[in-house]
Amino acid sequence: MSCSHFAKAVALFVLAFGLVLLAGFGDLAAAGKADEAKKAHEALKNAKDAKDRTAAAEQLGKLGEVNYKHAEAAIPDLTAALDDKDAGVRAASAVALGKIGPDDKKALVEKLTAMLKDDEDDAVKLAATQGLGYLGSDAKSALGELRATKKGLSDMKGKFARAIDAAIRTIQPPAKKK
Repeated sequence: MSCSHFAKAVALFVLAFGLVLLAGFGDLAAAGKADEAKKAHEALKNAKDAKDRTAAAEQLGKLGEVNYKHAEAAIPDLTAALDDKDAGVRAASAVALGKIGPDDKKALVEKLTAMLKDDEDDAVKLAATQGLGYLGSDAKSALGELRATKKGLSDMKGKFARAIDAAIRTIQPPAKKK
């Protein structure tokens, strides 16, 4: 075997070995994220402190946005948390569910639209708007309420108005100019 053939064989072996290691680390990382999701789900269900439940919902949203399977088991509890007595938990759950995009998007759009319209807390209304925006075109039925809410705002350039505009653009992107 010539020196160049030997070098190619060694390089190929090193490359193959590296790919095997990389695949193994990917599996470890996925397992770690699944464990993180399980812990966050338990905290959402069992934590007495609203701040802990809020943090758990936020974590589930982040994990579920990347990989639906990580947060899938928590969807019923996140949905229940939309009715939590604490506004922070409701808000975090609204955004998390929008990021995760559960199978029953129609029911979620209806719930988030009702929260936008009826919740007493402005942070929850903002979060419901963001959740609808994350759902994109699946939230088309919420466009009327989003537009009506914006019309009723006194500050058309504030954070809430900008969030409504962003959600509307995500749900119904502007037509491309010719």
